[in-house]
Amino acid sequence: DTRDMIKKTLSEFSGLQFQMVLEHYQNKYELILRIAGIGPVTDLNIVERVIIAFEKEKVTYGDLLSRHLIHPVKVEIVEMYQLESNGRTGKLKRVIDRRSL
Repeated sequence: DTRDMIKKTLSEFSGLQFQMVLEHYQNKYELILRIAGIGPVTDLNIVERVIIAFEKEKVTYGDLLSRHLIHPVKVEIVEMYQLESNGRTGKLKRVIDRRSL
């Protein structure tokens, strides 16, 4: 559902790829959405659009954030080569869980 939300929100871009990175620090979880395939970004409105769509899609997010149980979601616009892939198969890793590191 997150993939569909990103594609719908950024429908003017074709060939988008994304991955979710889960982090843990200061006793809270953080979600980073890494999006590639946009090219050079001069319009920071893209990040804001994704965050607004995420807030609408994930109804419990606002509650968890307001109670300081999680960090705010981050959106990073990256190049394709910056997305992590499986070293053996080359497939894109959709979820990278770094919470226990």
